[in-house]
Amino acid sequence: MNEKLLRSLDPKYDYIVVSIEEAKDLEAITIDELTGSLKIHEQRINRRQESVEQVLQSKTQIERRVGEAKNKSINNQNQTTIKTEEASRSWAILRMRTRWKK
Repeated sequence: MNEKLLRSLDPKYDYIVVSIEEAKDLEAITIDELTGSLKIHEQRINRRQESVEQVLQSKTQIERRVGEAKNKSINNQNQTTIKTEEASRSWAILRMRTRWKK
């Protein structure tokens, strides 16, 4: 009965099935023990998956923050350039006015 249950599992559990077959006597193990073992393996897989998802989410947040910081830096540089250009124009206008007054 246990062997039929293990064979009916989705192929993604093949490595778990092999480890259970190697570690336990399928004739002596109860269905409850077998399902418990499968649940433990599934929980481990889910925890690892959650960890990977958390890492990817953190990476995405970091990349977004870096992008925002770059954009902010570019905006600051653009504002500085605009202010510098405005100051140069003002200075040029003042020089022209003083020349005209002479």
